[in-house]
Amino acid sequence: MTLKSKTTAETQGSDHTIRNNRIKLLGLFAIVFVPMAVATSMYFGSWGIPTGSTNNGELIWPPINISQLQATDAQGQPLEQHFSLDEPGARPLKWDLLSPEADKDESESKWVLLVTGEQDCNKACQQALYTVRQVNIALGKEAKRVTRVLVSDQKSNALPGDIAEQHPRLAIATTEKSALQQFATGGASNREGITNSEMNADSWNIWVVDPLGNVILRYEANRHGKDILKDMKRLLKLSNIG
Repeated sequence: MTLKSKTTAETQGSDHTIRNNRIKLLGLFAIVFVPMAVATSMYFGSWGIPTGSTNNGELIWPPINISQLQATDAQGQPLEQHFSLDEPGARPLKWDLLSPEADKDESESKWVLLVTGEQDCNKACQQALYTVRQVNIALGKEAKRVTRVLVSDQKSNALPGDIAEQHPRLAIATTEKSALQQFATGGASNREGITNSEMNADSWNIWVVDPLGNVILRYEANRHGKDILKDMKRLLKLSNIG
């Protein structure tokens, strides 16, 4: 081999090595930066993001606050005071003030299975009360982290007399009919796929409220308890409040 051909071969080998090194370097950059770029593009461009959800109830997003219900407890105190509001001057009350049958030692706000509706506690109302009671029981050792509240525009003495007997530890609060309608409308406006004509379609509803007073899920009154139970188990597992 002549000196010239040897030099040419060495140059070609060097160029090949450089190309390989460049390809490897580009590959490393691609591994690190391409997923980052794709994720950024998906986030800001709102494309390719899964639309499915794992919850069975209708998600209220952004959440509405329980204060919008403008309800008062048996002692005439605002219902929202039963939640641990992290605000100056907040005065969270014990849940035993909401229900005389509750444990007097309880001092923390809980997750709430809330039943709301207008006028008489009809068949839909009683079905909803039965469902949330069974869900509460089925939570087992986590049941103590949850309480049940009925809010309607009827005074407690106007409700069917057997409600207290059939639903021990059920707390009862009252509000005005207009507040109930506004509350349901506010919840509907934050639910995906709900049209104006559907906002007041259900007089009685079941809601999930977190210990801070955020209303986060909604179910129709006749929803099967298994769906609500699955959501509650997931929420209690993921949450360290209440």
